[in-house]
Amino acid sequence: MQATASLMWTVDAPEAILRLLLDENEIDRAFDPPEGFDTDLQGEWDESLLTFKFKHRLKLIKVERERDYLYIGYQVADLGKWAIEVEPDDVHIYRLFQEKRKALWLVFQVSPLPFVDFI
Repeated sequence: MQATASLMWTVDAPEAILRLLLDENEIDRAFDPPEGFDTDLQGEWDESLLTFKFKHRLKLIKVERERDYLYIGYQVADLGKWAIEVEPDDVHIYRLFQEKRKALWLVFQVSPLPFVDFI
C-alpha cells in the first residue's frame, strides 16, 4: 500500500486521476531499469534495491495548452486511448475511438461554489 502511494505521488495529477478512475494502480517489482534510463546521467541500475513500477503503463501521447483549456491524451495499456480536457468550469474524461471523441464515458461538472458568509 505504501509503495503504491509513493508511485502515485511521482506521476502528474491527470495521470494519477486517470489511474484511480480506471483502477490501473497495481504495482510490480522492477528488476530492470525503466525505459529511457540513462546510466551516464543516472548511474548504474542497482538490482539489489527494492524498486517498484506500475503493472500497466500509461503513455502520454498528446498535450495541448491554451489560456483556459488543457487537453491531455494517454495510451492506457489494454484499455485504449483516453483523454482529459480541463476548462475553467468543466473537466471531461473520456475514451477515444479512432482518434475521435465519439462517446463520453465520464464527465465531471466543476462549478464554482456559491459565496457563503459565515457570521
